[in-house]
Amino acid sequence: MTARSDWNAPRTAQQHVGYLQDGNNPTGLIVRMVTHSLIPTTAADQADHKAKRVVGTILSFPKLGFVSAPYVKKAKAGKEQPAPPKRLLEPATVEAGEVTSVQVYTYAKASSNYDKGPRDDEAFSTLHLGQTLTFYLNEFMYDTKERTVFPEGMTGVIPPYSVVEVQLNPSHNQSAGYGLKVARITPQGPTLYSYMPSSAGFRALQRTQEQAAAFVRTCAAEHSATILKQVEQARYAFVAQVSRSARVVDIREDLQFVRLECPSDSGATPVPGVYSLDIAHADLQRFTNFPDDLTGARTLVDCAAAAGALRVFATFDDYYNHKEPALGQFRCVPLVDTEAFLSPVDAKEMETSEASLLFAVDWSLSHDAMLQSMAVRVSTVPVAQEEGEAPHHDVFDVKACVPPPSPDLALVSPLCAFDRGYRVLVGNPGSAEQGEDPFYVLDCYFNAAPKACVGAAGQGKPGKTTGYKRVRFEED
Repeated sequence: MTARSDWNAPRTAQQHVGYLQDGNNPTGLIVRMVTHSLIPTTAADQADHKAKRVVGTILSFPKLGFVSAPYVKKAKAGKEQPAPPKRLLEPATVEAGEVTSVQVYTYAKASSNYDKGPRDDEAFSTLHLGQTLTFYLNEFMYDTKERTVFPEGMTGVIPPYSVVEVQLNPSHNQSAGYGLKVARITPQGPTLYSYMPSSAGFRALQRTQEQAAAFVRTCAAEHSATILKQVEQARYAFVAQVSRSARVVDIREDLQFVRLECPSDSGATPVPGVYSLDIAHADLQRFTNFPDDLTGARTLVDCAAAAGALRVFATFDDYYNHKEPALGQFRCVPLVDTEAFLSPVDAKEMETSEASLLFAVDWSLSHDAMLQSMAVRVSTVPVAQEEGEAPHHDVFDVKACVPPPSPDLALVSPLCAFDRGYRVLVGNPGSAEQGEDPFYVLDCYFNAAPKACVGAAGQGKPGKTTGYKRVRFEED
């Protein structure tokens, strides 16, 4: 490992980032974020992917650790700290009992790496929900001599658009714009689906392209020079409702991306102010629970958009198309609102002896002549399935099922394992009078099991993702 010239040797990872935590009380600011790009968790992974930094948008502030200054780790005999300590982390705004912005102070640099001088009351910044932060992936993060910033034994990469918790420790006022030090990065179980649609984190991101840019400019003025380089002013994120006329189209055969756009003659854009959004194949399949089935993933997104049940979490980065001009500067992941998508299903009619029921919908896929008439067929008999078990019908020739990539999305493909699912077919129901056979284009399961129902903090209750009497899991 190469040491930087301004480090005081020996400089270990623990010395650089500060103490990680004391029992269950973190000593820094815990920020729950959604990442914009992948994060390598080992030095080898970083070398393979050439990832140089972490970029993420703030969803919430789960914990403000007690950090204060001044501090002397080992005071000399008979001497005390020069002044009463002051907190370096203070809530700036609180809405409905939730901290929505945090004031972060810096402190005067001390002669020791462990000590802190007095709090600098003139050098503070305010972090808000919806802001985007950036941190460089330095070598010390992967230093295994004492501990890394990642959970012990973790390898591989954290995929883009993952929810992580980052522990940030305030640094001194001579940090040259990098006054927030990363002490810990921990992946979370809940995905962005756990932030739909009522959480404060989700509301903080609901803004158009122009509103997001104005938000970044406004908040930049609220930061002191000590952390200004870690507050993104060019890259940002937002959540938007997708136009009903939007559809998934190919970009180029050799690129592992598709594009969400509207027909050129429609006069609409996928989201206000943004003409197209690119989606990586891996992200598309992960956020639709259609692993190894790109066609199924595309079909679900097309149908959800037409039904008015599609949102996107989008990120802007003017470097996205630096090496490949065919790509755009906006990327996104789809977020399917399951309740809106299956809103035509009538809960009262589910109490029947029929094996399945057909529900008409008021939308169609305008770009497909075969799908001008659409309906949803839902089974009324649940199917039980265990992880690793083969599907219960012969649509796919596979030997085992995999866990759903997004466990908090209630819809899963037949390739995914589920506990208790109801089969859902979407497509043209056909017409017996006109001699037309049914033409279903989407085959999935509604996972009604409790593990698919998690809240924004992973504390959800069973049965809260649907209103169907036969589908709902009643609480004990």
